[in-house]
Amino acid sequence: MTREQTLAIMQAAYEFAERAGFTSTPHIVHLMYFAADAPGVLDEPAVIAQLRKPGSTPEQRFDDLLAVLSVELNRLEEGR
Repeated sequence: MTREQTLAIMQAAYEFAERAGFTSTPHIVHLMYFAADAPGVLDEPAVIAQLRKPGSTPEQRFDDLLAVLSVELNRLEEGR
């Protein structure tokens, strides 16, 4: 991936964060890096639904998503 592509993905993630209602700068930056590490993740309907789900802040939903991904990645690594 080129630098320009990475910047475009991170800019799109920043714009997504604004639309989704993120207000925490550290969470916005983390979302930008997350999107750069996993291009297309913010286009996934399940991810969009999770981050926009009512009842919690987008930051809390993002933290939940990262926790679930961490558990699943650890589970997959243990299964090797």
